[in-house]
Amino acid sequence: MLKVLVEQARKLPEEVEKLALEAQQAKQVLHELLELQKQEEARIALEVASEKGEDGKARFPNEAARQGEIARRILASERWRELKRDIDEARREWWEAEAKLERLKLEHRTTVALLDLVAGAIRAGKSPEEAEALLAGQGEENASRAPAKAPTKGSQEKDSTNGTQWATVRVLEAKPGKSEGTLRITAEEVGSGEERVIFAKNSVAEKLARSVGKRVKVEYRELDHGWFAVAVKAA
Repeated sequence: MLKVLVEQARKLPEEVEKLALEAQQAKQVLHELLELQKQEEARIALEVASEKGEDGKARFPNEAARQGEIARRILASERWRELKRDIDEARREWWEAEAKLERLKLEHRTTVALLDLVAGAIRAGKSPEEAEALLAGQGEENASRAPAKAPTKGSQEKDSTNGTQWATVRVLEAKPGKSEGTLRITAEEVGSGEERVIFAKNSVAEKLARSVGKRVKVEYRELDHGWFAVAVKAA
């Protein structure tokens, strides 16, 4: 097991770098498609604004008429619809790349933490074999000391298998976070009534954004300044 961890620690940084590049490329493709879509919308808007009737006057003289015609022509544009399909696909690929990147980063952090555990045991005087045995027995020892589900304050339940917790919340607000691709959620925890700040990315962020005003169950990890959601499901 120790050899596997050492190999993972050696390879994972390179894989993280590769996935980070793929995610950035996917994001760039999305931005380029969005720009092309904006250009198509601008072209249609100019076409409508400059269109004249038989009397030589503007065919759509007021703002409401122009905007309505622009919207109609945009939806009727095959080029715009094609770009919309490409944008939806590019956005999905970007979210998937970001999700894979986050999972790989978590795997790398976990690997490093386990190696630190072994190194600490060796520094404390254990042999490499004893340290590896300690590593292998860590999960079993933890399981024997704590129940799989431990109720905590409010509606929270701790999952001892991966260090996360579940809580039922009512989503109050969703808005972009400070870092790229992160959503900042304000929610009220059911049971305690306390207001929580939840950060999320990718599909989890999407689900929470669609759940404003609703109750959901959130699986999260605690941060210094809030929660980071890793999963969400109906309450």
